[in-house]
Amino acid sequence: MRASTTISILVVALFLAVDVLQPIRASAQDQDGACIASGETKTGTIFPAIDIDIYTFYGQVGQGVVIAMADISSTGSLCPQLRLYDPSGVRVREPPGSLSEALDTTLDFTTGGNADWFRQTTTFYNDGDAVQSGHISDNQESSMNTTVMGPTTLSFYWRVSSEGGLDFLQFYIDGVRQRQISGSVDWQQQTYTIPSGWHILGWRYVKDGSVSSGNDCGWVDKVELTPRTAMIENFQLKMTGIYTIEASNACGLGTGEYALSFVLAPGATTSAQDIDGGLIASGEAKTGQISPRGDTDAYTFYGRAGQGIVIVMGDNSTSGNLSPRLQLYDPNGVRVAGPPVVSNITRIENYRLNMTGIYTIVASNGYGVNTGEYALSLSLVPPKDPYGLYPYDPLPPDGSSVSLCDWDTLSWWPVDGAMGYDVYFAPGPCMPLEKVAENIADPCVPRPAIENNHQVCYWRVTAHTPDGDIQGPTWWFGVECCFPKDFSTFNDWVDLGKPDCWCSGYKYQCDGDADGKDSGGVNKYRVFTGDLNLIIKCWKKKPGEPDCACADIDHKDSGGINKYRVFVKDLNILVANWKKKDTDLPGNCPRPE
Repeated sequence: MRASTTISILVVALFLAVDVLQPIRASAQDQDGACIASGETKTGTIFPAIDIDIYTFYGQVGQGVVIAMADISSTGSLCPQLRLYDPSGVRVREPPGSLSEALDTTLDFTTGGNADWFRQTTTFYNDGDAVQSGHISDNQESSMNTTVMGPTTLSFYWRVSSEGGLDFLQFYIDGVRQRQISGSVDWQQQTYTIPSGWHILGWRYVKDGSVSSGNDCGWVDKVELTPRTAMIENFQLKMTGIYTIEASNACGLGTGEYALSFVLAPGATTSAQDIDGGLIASGEAKTGQISPRGDTDAYTFYGRAGQGIVIVMGDNSTSGNLSPRLQLYDPNGVRVAGPPVVSNITRIENYRLNMTGIYTIVASNGYGVNTGEYALSLSLVPPKDPYGLYPYDPLPPDGSSVSLCDWDTLSWWPVDGAMGYDVYFAPGPCMPLEKVAENIADPCVPRPAIENNHQVCYWRVTAHTPDGDIQGPTWWFGVECCFPKDFSTFNDWVDLGKPDCWCSGYKYQCDGDADGKDSGGVNKYRVFTGDLNLIIKCWKKKPGEPDCACADIDHKDSGGINKYRVFVKDLNILVANWKKKDTDLPGNCPRPE
């Protein structure tokens, strides 16, 4: 044993002398971004101010999308800005005509007087559009209003072209005029401190009894509340493929941390990061947390055409500062209801469903400023037992974690009268749901092959019935580490804390791939200096040493008195496979002796 040890140490020294060991380089690249799943909220940092973070998701034509970005930094200096690009690289946006979209805000607006305010693209301060007062005559007015909850800071830009001193663009808080401008005034920013409680904000363009000058109107753009939010909502995807979300700063040198929340309708409603949401049944009340700022939670229910619904969302936080906001999307991804935020309770009621299928409720804070707990309830009139109506009650349960060793089927509650089922499956959130079973008779299918531990898989079932196809919700489950119980080293795996790198998802660890990476570059050696460095670091280590379980390549201790976990046999396996690539190795670790 001593001679073998000496030889192995000499081999290590030889490697160190001959090979140029590449140091581990700390990347300066921005780590924010990557794939985002429906039902997930991610955090990132905009720094420096010109920083742009990129997120991607897989979307299908017709799905509705809700994306929210909120400043969660302590300084409040960030101005969140969202842009969405379709799979062809073309920037897309919310449907034209929305006052909220033109004003670059998530606030809901009403307009009236003698003529409505409207979105236009000729005169603007920011982002290619602004709102303009309606076309009115002498002694008339055009008004626009919204409701906000304080304390907060409001800012906006306005401009006017009118008869000087007689026709005015005015701003009101709770019916009290704060300021007015007249004549020819270019874009100016206005800032107001809004006290605690609910307040009505109003803009009016008013005319006297005669004469019209200039353009005879006023404009308003870029309405913001601090802390700030940006939102894309009430938008249907026009094509299928990988979409790109661009998160950035929109004002000056603003930097800081942000939260970005994402929901597809229909789509998955929860994630491993945010478990609030999911299926809600008629007569059920659920609670959830809006946290961090900008968080959106999604719930789904199966509704039938003609049913009446009542959805109520109320502030359940101790602070009482949450501004509950509800949106309802139909099975085609179209927003069909979204009442304005007016108090700490909001509701959708006196509404009849216009089609049958999976509906999505999106719950959020009205202005992205506050956080806290909420309660949400659903009533369907008349109620229906969900069993047998649509693919329901999945196994594995939605949002669960399963072991590849223990779970080999996907199943669901059968649909009444179903003649067959199609099953769609995706081994990740940014991958398409592809058909893995077609027109099967039973509500059960073998689980598709999964390679990686800690993978999140998505699936959906469509039932074929005499009255047409019935599409079920999108479910997901996480994949836990799996080490076969019939292996003699199973107890060692348990004793070492069930290290992930011993499991079936790490295909080459037992071949010497201690660091779980290839060498990169042109060669992409699976067994190379990174693995050797880890063995050197962990040489003669015993159980309990951090980060050393992956260097235990043979999954055994050395025996004898010392029982080293990383010793000669581990090094010998690495030497035997030195500079081998994936195609040169058997893989499929672990393997029985």
